[in-house]
Amino acid sequence: MAAKLKPSTDGRSCNDWCRGYYCAVSVLLREEGVVTPSVRSLFDQGGGADNADPEDVALFREHGLLA
Repeated sequence: MAAKLKPSTDGRSCNDWCRGYYCAVSVLLREEGVVTPSVRSLFDQGGGADNADPEDVALFREHGLLA
């Protein structure tokens, strides 16, 4: 199992990192069309989608990755 990724702890760069990370996860999810093991693994390793783009959050909810 891969280790969780650790974004920078400085506020703005952390938010930017999280947004960019989950943007990449959402791109993969759109390409795959379903939650594959790779999509789920990458999503879980991100540490929380609190600062993800609202469109990405909606996509994650649509596919059951977020409640």
